[in-house]
Amino acid sequence: MTYRAEIDGLRAIAVAAVILFHAGFTVAQGGFLGVDVFFVISGYLITSLIVAEHARGTFSFRSFYLRRIRRLLPALAATVLACVPFAMLWMGPVQLESFGTTLLAVALSVSNLIFATQTDYFAADAALDPLLHTWSLAVEEQFYLIFPVALLFLLARKRWTVAVLAGLAVFGWLATEYVLRTGADVTSVFFLPQYRLWEMLIGAITALLAHRRTHIGMTWLGLAMVLVPLLVATDDGATRASWTLSATLGTALILHAARSGTGVARILSLRPLVGLGLISYSAYLVHQPLLAFAEIRGGQASSSLTIWILIAASVVLGALSWRYIEQPFRTGKIFGPRRAWGAFGAFVIVVIGFGAWFEVSDGVPQRLPPQALAVAAYATDRSNIGACDVRGRAVHPIADCADTLQNGRARVLFIGDSHSVEPALHVQAALTDMGVSSYFTARRACIPVGGIVRGDRRNDPDCTTYLGDLLPAARDMGVETIVVTARWPAYAAGGGFDDGAGHVEREPSFGEVVERKQNPRSMDDDARRAEVAQRMADGIADLAEEFKVVLVYPVPEVGRDVPVSMSECYWAGQTECGIRTSRAVHGPRTADVVAAFDAIDSSRLWRVYPIELFCDAEFCDTSRDGVPLYSDDNHLAKSTGGRLLLEPILSAVLETLQP
Repeated sequence: MTYRAEIDGLRAIAVAAVILFHAGFTVAQGGFLGVDVFFVISGYLITSLIVAEHARGTFSFRSFYLRRIRRLLPALAATVLACVPFAMLWMGPVQLESFGTTLLAVALSVSNLIFATQTDYFAADAALDPLLHTWSLAVEEQFYLIFPVALLFLLARKRWTVAVLAGLAVFGWLATEYVLRTGADVTSVFFLPQYRLWEMLIGAITALLAHRRTHIGMTWLGLAMVLVPLLVATDDGATRASWTLSATLGTALILHAARSGTGVARILSLRPLVGLGLISYSAYLVHQPLLAFAEIRGGQASSSLTIWILIAASVVLGALSWRYIEQPFRTGKIFGPRRAWGAFGAFVIVVIGFGAWFEVSDGVPQRLPPQALAVAAYATDRSNIGACDVRGRAVHPIADCADTLQNGRARVLFIGDSHSVEPALHVQAALTDMGVSSYFTARRACIPVGGIVRGDRRNDPDCTTYLGDLLPAARDMGVETIVVTARWPAYAAGGGFDDGAGHVEREPSFGEVVERKQNPRSMDDDARRAEVAQRMADGIADLAEEFKVVLVYPVPEVGRDVPVSMSECYWAGQTECGIRTSRAVHGPRTADVVAAFDAIDSSRLWRVYPIELFCDAEFCDTSRDGVPLYSDDNHLAKSTGGRLLLEPILSAVLETLQP
């Protein structure tokens, strides 16, 4: 196959977009689509090679997979193995155990399948996984397992090849479009191969149609179809499929029409772009570990200088990897065929060994001094509510959550997001001891009142059906009192918390909207925040018209992971590692919510003020006596912070039940 410099230029644009996106630059807010560009290029190149070798009668599966090993394995192995010592030095036990799971998945080429069940790619904590980006390699490797066989089968029936691949691509895109627009399983769409292979098939079809005539205008259209999504697309599921289609079809148009001599080809063949494109694979591999370990080690990397240094390091290390690892192995100068297969086997065995060790040992806790280990354990000090965390449509009462009912009846109902779990379960246990029936369900990351939904959950049935399914059941169960707990300030502000002391919670924009079909407005819009707070208050008031309501006001936020921060502090040999936040920063953060809640005029509303339990006149405690009150950077720990809310909520509930 003739070398095409413009393809490397296209790779450069894709990898730059991905790196800038992961680094947090809004100039490339659609940078996650860079991977989709890579998928199309992969499908195009693989198909071109297979078709050419098939025509010459020289194709062999052994040679095909040997080339894939030489192309992908050396740089991947170097990156993965280089991560291991830094993970052992800087990750706490919980993080290291999770990293072990990722290592096992990478070794077996199934990291995308693991992330599909455990990770939201766009969530804040995903940025802390050094190998999160290996999901895309796993998808490609799964494609390589099935596509050559299928393509050779179709090539034997030439006239049907393009039609069959086109049909499969259209079906794959329609399935993706349906799932994203209905919100059925947005995370799976991002990671699973059945929702990604159609992108590689677009590249394959482009390769099969390479002999067709083209029009020069197609190249400029294709470039626009790629650049616009990379710059302006959002992760909103309702539009993501359309942006993905634009980026993939645009890539196909460039591959098909941007031949030597065209304007787009000249642009993409500029030496800086070609240079970055040549090292794009290695740069892609190293950028995520650099960003993740920088944050694990030093907290939120908010400095622009720090970010640019990490980006520059990604390029430099990528170039070194390309020159001294990729190229020698790819050309066969270091390993012949037999040794290449042996290296592949050794890599799998070694990585599986490390992964299994980290998992079986629960994150090698012996690395930490006792005090650091003790506080690190609070990262798992949370309840597993299982089916009580409602997903999609639910029929209430859910059997696994009905132990606290009496004859199918519940006097008290607990609702909310994930922040409702710990206080609710403590109060529920106390009520059970008193013989009072109750029922609890939550829906993580969803606003637990009617009339408003997170902008990034507009089409997510987990959020949009939660109350609609629950309230009729509450009437049937005879509920008298509803306890509502949620992370109200984050919903009103539209994102994470800044503690004013250099710690900024890395939380993506929620894009709150007042009505489900309304487009999200700027997070800096004061009127938007006030309106969202008011609509939350209106939802509470609506509940109070039918039920007695115990409203839990905002719990003080943190801005950093408390167990991890305290553990790192003790790990570094310090003795004073308690964490407090200034009460002054909570005022502006909660002002709209508190004002709206205070203005609710209802005799059926009881109020609980957590800030009185956690804060004095100047500071709010996130730990006390060397013990974390939180299990991460925003959720209360079950045995400490969650228990603090037991008495005031229980007292309010008991008042509501008085005749």
